[in-house]
Amino acid sequence: METSWSTSLFYYGVIKGTCGYRQPPTRLVSTALERFKRSGNFYAIKRVMEEDVDTTTNEGARSMLVYASFTGMWETAMALYASSERMQNNMADTRILVNILAPNGRWDYALQLLCRRSPPPLNSMFVKPIVRSLGLAGEYDRMLRLVAASLAQGHKVDESLFSALLRPLQKGGHWRAALETAEELGIFSLSHEIASKHAAIYGGLCDCLYLANPYFNFTSREIVDDITSRMRPRNNSFDVTQRNEKKFRLITTNEMFRSYKRYVTPLSSIYLKLFSLNKAHHRPVSELADEALKHGDTLLLLDTNFLLQCTAKDLPLSHFYPPIRRQYPHLEGKPLEHVIIPFTTVREIYQIIWGPSTQLKRAVRSLLWSRVVTFLKQPSVTVLTFSSEFPCISFSAISNLAYLRLNEPAKESDPDLRILNTCLSLQHTFRLRKAASLQGVSLISEGTMLFSFLKYHVRRHHRDVRGIATESLLLCTLDKRLSAAADELGIQTFPQFHMSENVAFETMKRQR
Repeated sequence: METSWSTSLFYYGVIKGTCGYRQPPTRLVSTALERFKRSGNFYAIKRVMEEDVDTTTNEGARSMLVYASFTGMWETAMALYASSERMQNNMADTRILVNILAPNGRWDYALQLLCRRSPPPLNSMFVKPIVRSLGLAGEYDRMLRLVAASLAQGHKVDESLFSALLRPLQKGGHWRAALETAEELGIFSLSHEIASKHAAIYGGLCDCLYLANPYFNFTSREIVDDITSRMRPRNNSFDVTQRNEKKFRLITTNEMFRSYKRYVTPLSSIYLKLFSLNKAHHRPVSELADEALKHGDTLLLLDTNFLLQCTAKDLPLSHFYPPIRRQYPHLEGKPLEHVIIPFTTVREIYQIIWGPSTQLKRAVRSLLWSRVVTFLKQPSVTVLTFSSEFPCISFSAISNLAYLRLNEPAKESDPDLRILNTCLSLQHTFRLRKAASLQGVSLISEGTMLFSFLKYHVRRHHRDVRGIATESLLLCTLDKRLSAAADELGIQTFPQFHMSENVAFETMKRQR
């Protein structure tokens, strides 16, 4: 097993001892430094660099700078650069130093380094690491000014620089500018190279679209107050003039899709290729609810952690059918084989398995992902594409009510909100079809039903309504917070982490 001790034994005992090298060849030195870096032994790195790298020669000084770059020793690199006039006049060495300083949070030193030259070099190669560092530091104004200065010199924003700009633009609230820039760069084009190395860009663009909150003018409290006042017009606790100022309404999923179709549709196709999936559901999720009602199915919607457990332990979903039926006796005898996997679930698992932060060998990553793909390709499994899941954001106002009730406000970037929005879209369709059948009609005005659905959840928020909203939907999640929010919305969850009011109410009804 490779350890810092074994590397020291080989380097000092064999290479410098037995072989008698006073200053080992550059290749051996770089290998030793790389292994010491993997072991986290920076004292050994410093010793090797001080003893075995001759900085008096141009080649040795360049080697020292390169070693300092991949070990993150920015102080050593700065001292070496300051002592060498040749390095200061060499653009390649200046670029190496910028690439050392910026990732280590020393963007101010990196900027000073560039400003010493006249004019300062502000092309993409020099600017990109500083832009990324400024974004991580939250210095969005400085970042944008730096990019503006680069553009003023005649340089263009290329894909490499855009990848560094994307997250800061998103966090700074400039998500619309990020989408427009990506479109200009041709990133949404299907002829564009689709590779795992671009997954971070695609993910950032999806997150930008999820920031397109159609209800940004309203807080959750304002929504509750407005709907409550309209449900109870004779209630004097609400000022009439204030009531008429802002009228809240839920927009339809079709409206949401049409507004961002030019971004959503190509991203859906790109992700299908990235996930190696030939078949997925592109159309509105309401069609899945209609199909389930037609066949008398109960839809099982899987969260990320639940699907990850199934694939990591190689468990078929049928393994959970007995405990599900024990938890929900009314599902006994009903088919549980219609499984829905939201786009967010697949995307999160892809990030977990293939993300650089996951410490897994490539063989293990490949095995896990092959299991995931095998699971997703089952005939009973329906994978939602981005174009199918994204319009469900129109129900985000209701999802936020659940977290408001839990006193745990959710951020717009929270993936759990996207799972809940999908559940709510299905729940709305189930209730719409049930209302139509009770009235003996085939169609009810969508606006009427959306307002009715909103009133239903406001009543739930006030605890005027309890129980499960529909028995045809079950959310499988191991996330306690998500499970609690789903309970607030009348969504059945498996497993249950606590005896919710909904379950207690249903149990009491059956006992009577």
